[in-house]
Amino acid sequence: MEIPEVYNFLARDSLLTVEKFEGHLPFNNITINNFHYNHLVSIITPEEIDISKIKSDLETGIYYMIHDLQLQELTNIEFISSFIRNGTLTLLNVDERIDCDNCISITSDGKLYMNLDKDTYQSLGIEGIPSHFTNKLKNRYIVNVDLTEDNLLNNKSKLEKLKSCLQIFKKIKVIVIWEAPDEEVCPSSIAKYFADLGYRVQQCSSTFNSFVVNTKIPVSNITNWDKDETLEFIEWLGMLMLDCNLEPDVTNYLSSYSPPYEHGTKVEKTHCLKLQGFFSSTFIQQILKRLCNINSNKWVAVYVQGFSDCPVTWGSEEQHYFTNGDNGYILIFNTDGGLICTYKCSRKRYK
Repeated sequence: MEIPEVYNFLARDSLLTVEKFEGHLPFNNITINNFHYNHLVSIITPEEIDISKIKSDLETGIYYMIHDLQLQELTNIEFISSFIRNGTLTLLNVDERIDCDNCISITSDGKLYMNLDKDTYQSLGIEGIPSHFTNKLKNRYIVNVDLTEDNLLNNKSKLEKLKSCLQIFKKIKVIVIWEAPDEEVCPSSIAKYFADLGYRVQQCSSTFNSFVVNTKIPVSNITNWDKDETLEFIEWLGMLMLDCNLEPDVTNYLSSYSPPYEHGTKVEKTHCLKLQGFFSSTFIQQILKRLCNINSNKWVAVYVQGFSDCPVTWGSEEQHYFTNGDNGYILIFNTDGGLICTYKCSRKRYK
């Protein structure tokens, strides 16, 4: 028997796209607005930055965990009219694995997404489609329900049928963010609503870490970089955020890392900040607007990473789970312009 050439079994390529812009950061960019479930935000800049203001933003970034939730509660008319059609709600269940469990989410546009195993789907009684990644095996299914649809809310029998179908699910644990339509309404209203129904509601706070490094930084105009230069910079940002040793390695090991900016400008204070929790796209925009107020002659870099087990990632695009669930984007900008780098998993099917 011949030995297979295992070195030819290449991993599926991830998709990295780089988009350039001039002037101010475009906050209405589809990359920022369509990434629903944000878990990690890393900020790196050699500019002077008021960390206390970003810490104060975290006080508005509170989210809530609801334990042992019955899924049919999300189809109550009072819940839909008060929190989905009024304000912006983002919900995601936790402690479930996208490859073998049932994963549930509600996006900010009021869509209920369910990524289900075959047995659950066949018992559900709601029409769906086979998962893009198991199209031949048909052992996972995607179900999408628009909770903002007038035909659903005005049809009592249809709503009751939906509620009856959702009763097959076991109790789940979810995290939720609700952004009120105006400042006079408290975002904690969502917590009170579920607490009044008898559920245990836990307030969760995001974590914040920061440190300063003394390192050399690139001096060239970021909008003139090609894709290879951008990749080198992104790799360098990752090493910087992990607080790795960026001094040139004189041992010449094949596995050693050589920083691409040995002849760059030495900066004593390069700030590295990390926020971790559950953030809506609106909150990300709030952080970015604060960073844009920095009079940046150098650059600001922001890396945003999503949850690996959410049913959808970009807009309504199904989450990939065979190799990894790494999806995110990187913004690199200053007063002249910058780059929007989007990182997506490959959507190729496996045979």
